[in-house]
Amino acid sequence: MRRNRERGAVLVLFTLASIVLVGFLGLAVDVGMLYLQKQKVQSAADAGALGAAQAMRRGQTDSITTLARNESARNGFTNGTGGVTVTVNNPPVGGQKSGNSAYTEVVVSQPLNTYFLRILGQNTATVSARAVATVGAATGCIYAMSSNAEGAVRVDGRLITDCGIISNSNSSKSLEFAGGTLSAAYYTLVGTYTGNVSPTPTTRATATPDPLASMTAPPFPSANYYSTSVSGTATLDPGVYHGGISIATYANVTFNPGVYVMNGGSLSAAGKNTLNGTGVTFYFTANQTVPGSRPPGFLLSKTTSPGTVLINLNPAVG
Repeated sequence: MRRNRERGAVLVLFTLASIVLVGFLGLAVDVGMLYLQKQKVQSAADAGALGAAQAMRRGQTDSITTLARNESARNGFTNGTGGVTVTVNNPPVGGQKSGNSAYTEVVVSQPLNTYFLRILGQNTATVSARAVATVGAATGCIYAMSSNAEGAVRVDGRLITDCGIISNSNSSKSLEFAGGTLSAAYYTLVGTYTGNVSPTPTTRATATPDPLASMTAPPFPSANYYSTSVSGTATLDPGVYHGGISIATYANVTFNPGVYVMNGGSLSAAGKNTLNGTGVTFYFTANQTVPGSRPPGFLLSKTTSPGTVLINLNPAVG
């Protein structure tokens, strides 16, 4: 009988220990799930805050909430769907920037069903994240380094960017806006401009140093291409493009990741194109060695001077 009692006690202790172990395991599963979802919610809040900052930069104060919620939705959390709430406050209602209208606060929250925590009476848990953003000083992303080119930056179509455009040309057409849509954070020109440009460019400015002057040339890919013409739907690979790349109207071109060396010639898109690429670098140079295996009829004169970037007539660039 004593031995039976001991066996019974061991069984009870094992059962109790198993319950505790399963409880801790369940708690770990639920907490892990909530932690992963918290990261996703935080990413959506960050994206929403950046969208709000872009609206403020453009002066679209009436669109702050719309753009913030759009960016949150792009990251998987749509206001009013699946219990998701995206709250946009300008100015923030909490934190160090509370009441400061230069900042916008975005709070994303979502209730989630629990699994093992239900044993403890916790059927749902709300995951929430907060982000605050403001408008910083815009930086330049389009630089024309020629000191005298006419139309050093020329827009005849559609160009929209959230950064600045800088032209070192002293021409009266340092920036030439020939029609269409042009929007940038600012314009800094050594010369002057033509067209109805907003905001009003800064003219007669001091030339801006080459922002890439300290960088060395990228390693050249081994593949060689000659006077490349593209039409329809096509995919291009990194390489040395002797004589440049010409893209026909309505072409849909994908650039695989890597370095595209333009040895003379231009990168030109005739218009109404879709150009896509991630991790793509275009390097413009000239007078590089052209392999002796070049195709018949290829003219070495096409490689003697650096080309330009010419994208016309409302392309979509991604």
